[in-house]
Amino acid sequence: MSKIDQRLVKLSRIASLLADRACQELAEATKACQIIEAELAAMADAQAQMLSRPATVQDGAVIAGLQALHHRRRMQLLQQLAAWQAVRLEKLTLAQKAEGRRQALDQLHDQAS
Repeated sequence: MSKIDQRLVKLSRIASLLADRACQELAEATKACQIIEAELAAMADAQAQMLSRPATVQDGAVIAGLQALHHRRRMQLLQQLAAWQAVRLEKLTLAQKAEGRRQALDQLHDQAS
């Protein structure tokens, strides 16, 4: 095996490791987004269930307080989701670039062989 082939093999291995790592990080970011989305859906269901029950005048203050807490938590979750979606987009771009580099190096190695 020539020096060029050896270097291409090493570079291809490195590119494969980077592509695998980027895909793993993408999967982690996707999972974080899914967890937050599930929590948002559960909160929406809980609020809909709470509001569907008949309320008395005495319950009004409690419901208003719960809605305020719900609103603040929802805003926090939406901010977290936006941040994780940005991370996910960045990781997707990195994964695509890493995979492209890996494929290009594999093609160079095939052509050199």
